[in-house]
Amino acid sequence: MVESPFTADDLLTLEADLIAALASQGFDVESIKLIGLKGSGSNSTVFSVLINDVYHVLKVYREAGAYKREIHNLRAQISLDRMFFVWPAELHRYRYNIVVIEVPEGQEMHSSDLGPAAAKQFASCMLGLHSIRYREKGSTRALEVRLRGQMGAILAHAADYESIDGDEIEAVIERAIRYLRRHAKSFRTSRSRVHGDPWWGNVIVANEGFYLVDWEGVKRDDYCEDLAKFRVLVDYERDSEPASFWDTEPNYDAVDHFMDDVLARYEDHFDAETNIRGRYGFYCLYFACIVFGDYYYDVKHGSVEAKNILRSGIDLFLRYSIKGA
Repeated sequence: MVESPFTADDLLTLEADLIAALASQGFDVESIKLIGLKGSGSNSTVFSVLINDVYHVLKVYREAGAYKREIHNLRAQISLDRMFFVWPAELHRYRYNIVVIEVPEGQEMHSSDLGPAAAKQFASCMLGLHSIRYREKGSTRALEVRLRGQMGAILAHAADYESIDGDEIEAVIERAIRYLRRHAKSFRTSRSRVHGDPWWGNVIVANEGFYLVDWEGVKRDDYCEDLAKFRVLVDYERDSEPASFWDTEPNYDAVDHFMDDVLARYEDHFDAETNIRGRYGFYCLYFACIVFGDYYYDVKHGSVEAKNILRSGIDLFLRYSIKGA
């Protein structure tokens, strides 16, 4: 993980500079207080900030391309009644692109948020995004090519674990490709607007419900991709707090009951579409394989979380796509 680009003195200066910059744009700003570093990745650093005692997110972008992509997506996603301030690098001393967004006060999702009521709120949040549909259809050929392209890294990484059988993984992937071909028509459903990276750290639980943050990866694709990626990445861990989705030991029955409730709401909403659960199961395996293969390339050999993600993907594919077919 990348550390904050600001020192403690920088942060004090940034607070004062932000007040002046916001005031110059017509905002009535009485106070700004940076209250904590939320996280830091390869493209940006994220702070929580109070502006006039209202919670905001302040994102500092080190990579100009990521900044431009997220600005484009934010303009399509952020409602007009939320404060949205863009501070281009050339207009201030720090030479980073900075964005400030008003957000409801809340916490990143974790295992204590699982349950029927939360599933209803989560489904409503996701359906609001996924109900935006487009005319173009998904490509099953592209899915097959990418899955086959990951095979070498997957099998090489599997060799690091005594508990993972490379022949079993190869057989499951071949089975998934046959499944994809047999059900190609259901996978060529109309594309939706999808978040692209809905792991638990990007799902915020507030008093008024669930909402998503980090819109850099928005794209047009199968909405089952978002649901599957959220599910398999409950095992993802990071260096900063909170490090894990799980309070104690993983409870896969709880998260699967949660997702079953979500899937039922999708089946009610998209009642003309078929094979929602089968597509979900396929994408669980698809993303689990990609994550597992990417860990190999990133020289993260022996990662427990990567093994758990792969095992979840295999189990979910067999349960929803094969046994549920």
